[in-house]
Amino acid sequence: MVRIDLGLKHSSILSDGEKVNAPTYFRKYEQQLAKAHRTVCRRTKGGSNWQKARIQVTKIHGKITNQCHDFLQSSLRS
Repeated sequence: MVRIDLGLKHSSILSDGEKVNAPTYFRKYEQQLAKAHRTVCRRTKGGSNWQKARIQVTKIHGKITNQCHDFLQSSLRS
């Protein structure tokens, strides 16, 4: 029987001392997200190019969210 402790620095620490590192998905996309936000800020609000730029930001946020969900689902299966 193994106990699991959930944390922030490590996603989980088992009672036998094994540590599972927390993934850093946001850090991976941080530069892309900053660039996309800058693009949105330069566009005229409400215009078609502003809408396209806003969708780009949404897609990047979606990628981050999906990776986090995938990690949680795969760790539950193990």
